[in-house]
Amino acid sequence: MDDLKVSVIVPVYNVEPKLLNECINSVLNQTYQNFELCICDDNSSNRETINELKQYQNNEKIKIHYRTKNGMISKCMNSALELATGEYIG
Repeated sequence: MDDLKVSVIVPVYNVEPKLLNECINSVLNQTYQNFELCICDDNSSNRETINELKQYQNNEKIKIHYRTKNGMISKCMNSALELATGEYIG
């Protein structure tokens, strides 16, 4: 299974930066390393949320999409899913 990529999908909207950081790092610190973290921000109005995401934009394990219009959870999840290239989605 080590060669199968897992795509972890995370929708984000105005999340407190501390919680967002904990979420992202909990995935990055897993022992299984063939994964990608696919994050979609649903047009957050909280600049702190955006600034926290930008700290991770150069991480090769993380893909981030910023929606320009709020689409609620379903459109946000679908946008994150479009980033995924793994054989498994979580």
